[in-house]
Amino acid sequence: MAALSSTRSSERDDCNTVKVKIPPKLLQINETSYTDKWSKDTFRYCHVFDKNITTFTVPQSETSNDLHLWKMKAKNLSHEIKNKGMIAGREEICRIANQYNMKVPGRLNHNNKCTTIDDVLHVIVDKNWYRDNIHFKRCIIYHLLYGITRSGNNTWLLNCEKQWMDNVGIMYDPSEIAAQRKTKVKGFVYSIMLSMFSNSTQKISVRRCWNTMVSL
Repeated sequence: MAALSSTRSSERDDCNTVKVKIPPKLLQINETSYTDKWSKDTFRYCHVFDKNITTFTVPQSETSNDLHLWKMKAKNLSHEIKNKGMIAGREEICRIANQYNMKVPGRLNHNNKCTTIDDVLHVIVDKNWYRDNIHFKRCIIYHLLYGITRSGNNTWLLNCEKQWMDNVGIMYDPSEIAAQRKTKVKGFVYSIMLSMFSNSTQKISVRRCWNTMVSL
């Protein structure tokens, strides 16, 4: 009974947590976009991500150490978000591959499920797997490399975005997206995660798959 009471109390605390509203495009995909002007324009939000910062006053000098520290913090946050997206995307690829019952060739039956992106690619480039119903196998490859980021299949990405934002305690400011259809607005967390997944996983995988298909 005490455990149940504790769980309910925790759930109420989560529901009552006030999230800080921030601009949907606060952080940037490209590090070169973190300019001195960006640091100054967005400095009022740095305390949200660094609890050690208690001042809300924007430094007047663009060479201020506080502005420099905020820029470095933003870059680290972008790296963190990118890694979260890459890991989540690769886990989703493995999950879908196992739904298609893709087995890693050359392994024992009890150990032939796809657990890494390399496992999935190992299956895809296997000529025996690919030649067995080529049309269907191409559909699988498309699903794995492109389909999972399309609307309706990107729940993993939306969940990953929400989890990161919940952990930090932030939400996108509704007033800044009110003029747009909210269902189409993609905030910086989603965009950064997708960018990293596309560059680190999709492009590499596509190149490897394309080289295999050409040789068949």
